[in-house]
Amino acid sequence: MIEIHNLKKLFKDKIAVNIPSAHFMTNANVCIMGNNGAGKTTLLRLICNLLSPTEGYVNYTDFANKIFDSRKVAAFLDESFLFEYLTVSEYFELIISINDLDKIKFKNSLKIWEAFFDYQKNKNVLISNLSVGNRNKVGILSAILQNKPLLILDEPFANIDPSSQNILLSFFKENKKSQSVTILLSSHNIDHSFEIADQVILLENGAIIQNSTDILNSKQTILNYFNK
Repeated sequence: MIEIHNLKKLFKDKIAVNIPSAHFMTNANVCIMGNNGAGKTTLLRLICNLLSPTEGYVNYTDFANKIFDSRKVAAFLDESFLFEYLTVSEYFELIISINDLDKIKFKNSLKIWEAFFDYQKNKNVLISNLSVGNRNKVGILSAILQNKPLLILDEPFANIDPSSQNILLSFFKENKKSQSVTILLSSHNIDHSFEIADQVILLENGAIIQNSTDILNSKQTILNYFNK
């Protein structure tokens, strides 16, 4: 679904992303790893069409003319995707409206995710008054429940409780089996990444230094990288 060609992003004279070529698997879980400042978030923002590249381009091979199509992409990268002056219910209504979703189906899906996020308890709470973890859960759910062919999440395990992390892991594992959606996510959690990944990408200084679909054999190499 995603092909990168000579992609480069500079902020003044600092190179944030520099990837000559890369291909991400379709209908699979693609996990991007790297230390802080490696370029993970910048790469995701380029793929989400939130940043313009300095050079190069991204091809979306399953989209018309291989160009970005917001109707087929759902993402949650950080709290800037939220509107803190809205209640949780109002925010979900906005997501439903913007994306022309089936309201009944969306609300029924929220019930399925009740153990992850208690919508009934929090629906009338302003997003600004939620804990950091619950704000992240609202953003994650708003992306997942759009049921689009490309789902992009930046650090989805961050700041959420272990029980909720396990629910999220189960969702990613199910996608690994069903191969129904292309999920692109970044994570600092190595164990979680290797549990769910079909493809692992390791970034350093904006460049891909490892790109592997041989998950079992690449794990030790990546563990060694973070332990050096």
